[in-house]
Amino acid sequence: MRRAGLLIALFVGGCTRSEPPPEPTPLVFAGCARVLPGPVCAVAPETSLTVWARIDRPRVRLDGRPLQNAVEPVHGGARVTLTPAPTSGELQIDGEGLRGTLRLSPAPACPAVERARGLRRADPAAARAQIEPITGPCAEAAASLRARLELDAGRFAEGLAALARVRAQTTDRRRWFEDGVAALYTLTWRAPDDAAAQALAAELLAADDRIAGRARAALHAGQLALEVGDLRRARTLIGEAATRAERLGIARLSILTRQASARVDQALGRFAAADRTLATITDDDPCRRADAHGNLGWHRLRWWAMDRSAPDPGPALREALSQAQACGQAWRVANARVNLALYAEQRGDRAAARTHLDAAQAEGVPPFIAQWRALLEARYALSATPPDGAAARAALATIDAAPLSEMAWRAQVEAGRAALALGDRAAAEARWRAADAIAARQQALVPVHAGRGGFLAERDRAARLLVELLAPTDPAAAARVARQSIARLGLGLGGGADMSARRSRYRALRLELDTAHRTLRTLPADGLPAARRRIEQLTAEAEQVLDAGFTAVAPVVEHGPGPGAAEIVLHRGAEAHWLFFTDGDGTRAARGPLSGPAALLKPFVDAMGRAALIEIRADGPSAGLDLHALMIDGAPLIARAPVVYRFAVPAGAVADGPALLVRDPRGDLPAARSLDVPGAAVLHQQAATRAALAQALPTAARLIYAGHGHHDGWSSALALAGGTRLTVPDIATLPRAPETVLLAGCETAVGARGGRLEIGLAHAFLLAGSQRVIGATRVVPDELADRVTRGLLAGTTLDAAALRRVQLRLRAEAPESDWAAFRVWRP
Repeated sequence: MRRAGLLIALFVGGCTRSEPPPEPTPLVFAGCARVLPGPVCAVAPETSLTVWARIDRPRVRLDGRPLQNAVEPVHGGARVTLTPAPTSGELQIDGEGLRGTLRLSPAPACPAVERARGLRRADPAAARAQIEPITGPCAEAAASLRARLELDAGRFAEGLAALARVRAQTTDRRRWFEDGVAALYTLTWRAPDDAAAQALAAELLAADDRIAGRARAALHAGQLALEVGDLRRARTLIGEAATRAERLGIARLSILTRQASARVDQALGRFAAADRTLATITDDDPCRRADAHGNLGWHRLRWWAMDRSAPDPGPALREALSQAQACGQAWRVANARVNLALYAEQRGDRAAARTHLDAAQAEGVPPFIAQWRALLEARYALSATPPDGAAARAALATIDAAPLSEMAWRAQVEAGRAALALGDRAAAEARWRAADAIAARQQALVPVHAGRGGFLAERDRAARLLVELLAPTDPAAAARVARQSIARLGLGLGGGADMSARRSRYRALRLELDTAHRTLRTLPADGLPAARRRIEQLTAEAEQVLDAGFTAVAPVVEHGPGPGAAEIVLHRGAEAHWLFFTDGDGTRAARGPLSGPAALLKPFVDAMGRAALIEIRADGPSAGLDLHALMIDGAPLIARAPVVYRFAVPAGAVADGPALLVRDPRGDLPAARSLDVPGAAVLHQQAATRAALAQALPTAARLIYAGHGHHDGWSSALALAGGTRLTVPDIATLPRAPETVLLAGCETAVGARGGRLEIGLAHAFLLAGSQRVIGATRVVPDELADRVTRGLLAGTTLDAAALRRVQLRLRAEAPESDWAAFRVWRP
């Protein structure tokens, strides 16, 4: 009908083209006293209203009349602030072919409720007296505040029931969200009930996302996910809350999201990043200052326990106690006392730890603090002379934690210590195996591209204790534990049609992003906002596909070396490093400091000389060592046999086709231009783009890359023509990968940084299906990379034996060269 009407208008001589009506766009808003269906925002007099729209340059009108307002570009849209906000009419925000509307109405005045809120902390009885007789339009607000007073008094069942009644009856979406968030906080922290909390979080997150309450719900749901060990979900939800808080300019919520983000960084082992975030948080309220100093002190306490060069947590913890006492809330004081007790215990000051623990108990300890208090009681008992294992076990028996939570893992670790103190080695082993199983399940919930190595560096503590326990009497069993612990850095992409679809979807999104970025440079100014929004959406979807598709798995690595090979497994014990050497004669163990790995290997020199291949599995601190170059009796390890480094990944699909040679893709490696591989397809200089390489790799049996590499964990990349890059996700999501890969560039085979195992380019190829990858573990001179490449291509194979031959020749001809920088990775 619309098309027919337009044709008639043109036929009768109409010459004016009408603009298409604007598309509706939802507005996200904060500052409403109430939010009723419609939505209708009830506004209190002399208050501000903040509205965010996905429009870069919005026009703002009230009932068609332009309004004066403040507009700021924020997160792919604009934030509009109205101060004071109008209390009636229809607010219209439009631009760029989009329009959003919000009806405004006056909010009922509730002075008695406001007075009661002001009295809530200082005089709860007076606050209750203010709201007891309230009826009419303010009755819901009064009932909600009464429920919070019940929660403040520790009457959790009554308070939660009251909140549920208000939520069931109200039509005010702001009230529904805020009371739901209060209940979620209570179920997470003060009266823990994981099942109820998870159900409530799901309900809140499935609701209307246009009002500020959704941002708070995302924050608390993210904190709940963090408590039960789901770091991937925690990171996503807290990030969503931070974005929404910034869009709406909610300063207090932004502070809370920064604190929560720091806790995620801490859990991932990114201590310096967490410290930078927490150290900048300030607040005028003493209770919130207590929380800020407490969070900073707690973070530094965790960091200091692992690294005594970290900032001393004492000043922040003492300030947290001072502010908590000024705040006047007993549970905050108890929390500060328990943290100070943990600090004293780490410093070896048992008397101070005991004093703080007793004081915390006197203050009254809520459940989530009581668990840490019980853990500290157990440690205190075990550090006594003689150790009191029975008291430690009794304290640990009081801990009731979610199956995958950090506390469940810690409780099992400490329970094993208590069992060992009582001389029960079998019980200690059982407890530590239980803790290790929790860690194995937790790792599947950690984002693979955001500090997973740091998370596992702490969670492998149970494995270290097991290795220390088993190695003296059963080295084969200890080696199995060590292999499995090291394997946890491995990644998996789930199989089946669903995973195939995810890989395909990521590749399609990547191609669309490439096109969008190229097109961006050609668009007129008025087309840029929509194009940038599309790039933002594509990037977010690609990240979601990766995060949902990659699974942090721990492949079962029960076997030792292959036929004729010998295996070296290096793993941290609880107090020193253990080396396990396995060959046809069984498994033997050696123990000592990591500073002397050659001494650990020396007892096995003769056996290594009889091996056809040496396979190395090493954990974080030792994974970065050039073990193949260790000097033993005047010769490097590779003088005995070829060496490969193993990285546990499930089997992928191998490509079948001609070799692929990528030469000088950035045009700055003149020596590489003369490289030749008979029968190989060639991508040379400008032809070697990301799109061309991604298309060619699934049909190449071998890849020889002569260019530049850069290592940055999940963001590691091969440099290609036109400023393009082939990243770890691009490689890992290939449908098939070359069986053999030679990456003649810097940092293409990095396996560890900062004492932690870390994903890099070589591992991405292994994940995609490659069976051997040769590369450099650090920055190397271009001339050295060229010599290694030409030496390898002069032979008939690209494998450990070929690299050994080239490296021994380089060592003899150019002993000053960094020949040891190259290694072979295998799955």
